[in-house]
Amino acid sequence: ARDAGAAAAPILTQGEFLMRLGIVPRAEALAAARPERADQIERQLLRLIAPDQMGELFKVACLCQSGLTPPAFETAA
Repeated sequence: ARDAGAAAAPILTQGEFLMRLGIVPRAEALAAARPERADQIERQLLRLIAPDQMGELFKVACLCQSGLTPPAFETAA
């Protein structure tokens, strides 16, 4: 990617990526709007971000034009 002039952001786990995109407050808002499904929403959230579930199973990589940084990657170490 770098040889082609693209920027490569550090690889993140799925959980970290989704949390940086705001999945937790979004899930909380959805649960507040649909209280009858709050338990199901919480289970689905944990399945996506928990380290012992899918949160660390999958990784996210991003390539972009040199000089640009995708928002979810801007604070990656």
